[in-house]
Amino acid sequence: MKSMMVSNSTLAAICVWSGLHRFIHSTQQIGKIIRNYEEALHAQQTTLLSEAHRESRSMIQYWKDLDAPKVCGISRN
Repeated sequence: MKSMMVSNSTLAAICVWSGLHRFIHSTQQIGKIIRNYEEALHAQQTTLLSEAHRESRSMIQYWKDLDAPKVCGISRN
């Protein structure tokens, strides 16, 4: 449980959901990586949410399968 709570993928998803990614000062390349991740996260959420609704099941942790940018999810263990 602890490893899931401090994983880069979870922290990166929280960073995007909360809007904190907009305050990361970075290069254009890193900014593009963050925007691509944000788009992929929202697309994955939309797709899997509609599947879960259609199949009457709970939502899964869809962010775990995405390649999260480390700049958004740096965890200090």
